[in-house]
Amino acid sequence: MENSKKMLFVGLGVAFWFFAAMIVRFGNELFFSEGSPYLLPLFIATIPISYGFLFVTMKLGKLKLSELLKPVTIIVLTAMLCDGIAMTWFGQLYGKTNEIVHFGAAFILWGVFVGLCLAYLHSNEKLASSSKMVIFIILGIVFWFSGAITVNLLGNSVFSANNPLIFIAYILAFPISYLFLLISKKIGKINNSEILKAVVIMTFAATFFDGIALTWFRQIYGNLFEHTHYGAAWILWGGGAGLLLGYIMSNKK
Repeated sequence: MENSKKMLFVGLGVAFWFFAAMIVRFGNELFFSEGSPYLLPLFIATIPISYGFLFVTMKLGKLKLSELLKPVTIIVLTAMLCDGIAMTWFGQLYGKTNEIVHFGAAFILWGVFVGLCLAYLHSNEKLASSSKMVIFIILGIVFWFSGAITVNLLGNSVFSANNPLIFIAYILAFPISYLFLLISKKIGKINNSEILKAVVIMTFAATFFDGIALTWFRQIYGNLFEHTHYGAAWILWGGGAGLLLGYIMSNKK
């Protein structure tokens, strides 16, 4: 892929990140609060919205729908990394309360699932066997549960406002994600040419459960919205780190 195309998709990632952040900001408590009747319709609406984003990406990138896996990966990882930083240190961009940011993060994680899943389903770069896809879906669920339990267990000590340990958690996300990718690569018996497809599958499996669990089963992550707000931001950052590492590894011989 040409560098100019990569920069285009990074730019689209920033644009899509800001678009989603503004949906959360202007949706406010009406949409992004506990028990809101509008959350489920909003989740459903992410499907046509995501198709709209895919269409924009196709037109600007001059690509076919079947060629969008790598471009969408770049777009999504850019947006996730932006979300992780912005939700942690500039949370007011999304809303004035931890509750709004919490449910906004759930909506964004669900959007990641929809976007990546659609890009993979329409791609001509799928894994060779369905059994391998099942393996990586299971690993994605393990990845999701590990992140959720980490937020639950470390909520009091790490995931809170102005906590200096959050910065360390963000740094550690990269070696932890890299180790997880190496283990997944070993379990799935794949090479670098297939690692990006595997990471995409694991990411959309994990974000599927994150989106649902943060919205309707949030106690899995903790009881306080402050902890789950910052925990969800860290999960977004970790997902972006995993996609970035997968993309880099896929380009190695």
